[in-house]
Amino acid sequence: MTQPGYETRDAAPKPLLWFAVGLTALCFVAAVASRSLERSWRARADAASAEHPMAAERTEPTAPLLQATTGVELAEHRVRELFLVEGCDWVDAENGIVRIPVATAMELLLERGLPVREGGGSR
Repeated sequence: MTQPGYETRDAAPKPLLWFAVGLTALCFVAAVASRSLERSWRARADAASAEHPMAAERTEPTAPLLQATTGVELAEHRVRELFLVEGCDWVDAENGIVRIPVATAMELLLERGLPVREGGGSR
């Protein structure tokens, strides 16, 4: 007996019906979950945009608390930083500690190497 080149039996209606019912239930659950999430997000957004309960009792600053001359202050700050990086100064004259330019410190480090502790053991 030869087999025909097509499906000879019908699809089973019971599994298809259960699939359709399950898919419908899943869509309903997803719609309910989506609606509840939207409501909670909207409530959270409304609460965030509501006026603060202590807003009436807040006082405004009497004067602007901003920097009046930001460009000048920035320039002064950069000069101080540049002096710390490239300048020489006594840090502790009593103990002989001096601040030297970074470039000089790197050259000295290359010439002399890192200092080695006496005793030779590890901590």
